[in-house]
Amino acid sequence: MYRQTKNNCRELQSIVDIYNEISNRDRTVELHRWEWFLSPYMNKSYVIVGDKGNVIGHHGLLTITLNYGSKIYQAGKTENIIMKKGRGALYFRNEIEMNKEYGSEYDVLITTAARGVIRK
Repeated sequence: MYRQTKNNCRELQSIVDIYNEISNRDRTVELHRWEWFLSPYMNKSYVIVGDKGNVIGHHGLLTITLNYGSKIYQAGKTENIIMKKGRGALYFRNEIEMNKEYGSEYDVLITTAARGVIRK
């Protein structure tokens, strides 16, 4: 199950803890909050929750304006897609549903696969 994130310290700390564990980085709640809630880009931030409602993953979508030729396109780029170790299989079912929810808001969706490179 997924839902858009709440901008509260407890939930954001869960996301940051998972991010730091997987990436071996030392990101702070303040940096996460700026990227997803305080930047001017209207980003979308979702959490993936487990059976007991605890945060087990994050799905982010950066909103990017692209100018190509004489046209302007709205693009959504997936970012900070993370899952707790051992819970990754739950992600793909949720991703399909999230895409149905926000896909029509964008002209283009951009994603990358980082399998095996998250720590590099």
